[in-house]
Formats: sequence, C-alpha cells, structure tokens
Amino acid sequence: MPDTRMPDQRARLLDEFEQELGEGDIEGAAQCLRALQRMLPASDAELVYARARFAWVGQGQEAALPTLQQVIELDPRHSDAHYDLGRIAEQQGDRAALVRHFLRVRALD
Repeated sequence: MPDTRMPDQRARLLDEFEQELGEGDIEGAAQCLRALQRMLPASDAELVYARARFAWVGQGQEAALPTLQQVIELDPRHSDAHYDLGRIAEQQGDRAALVRHFLRVRALD
C-alpha cells in the first residue's frame, strides 16, 4: 500500500511555512523550509517557491528573482510565481513583463 502521508504533510508544512512567514517568524519559517527540503526533491516547484518567498522576506525582491524564474521553469502554470514576477517587473518599470505575467495569472486563476 502506498504511503499517502507525504502529500498531507507537504501541504501542512507549506501552509505552516506561509503562516510563519506572514507572522514574521523567520526562524519558524526556516524550520518549515528545512523540513520541506528534507522531504521533497529539489525540483519540486512548491519547494522552490517557498525558497523564493523566504529570500524575498529576508533579502528583498531582487534576491528572490532568480528563484522565482526557476519556479516558472519547473512549472509554467505556477500562478503565484507569475504574480510575484509581475510585482517585481512593476517595481523595475518593466511594463511588458508586468503585463505578460499578470495576463498569465489571469489565465491560470
């Protein structure tokens, strides 16, 4: 019988990560991220997105940019990554990228 706990544990840890990050508990978010990294392959788009979010909060949007682009390479349908890339494009004054990413989000959601 296959182990069905991992998807539930994955979802729980991802939710907990976002909650900790949202509350400003960087150490709590880091613990969740480490647990996710032990559990998931490095190519998991949600894991990579969590790393991008952690970088954004800790180091700013420029630090998150390459990791967000990696998320899109792994999963072109990742609407949260497209949204964040659109926000960065807006801050950088890149209207074409802003429109491209936000239209993608609209198509996906």
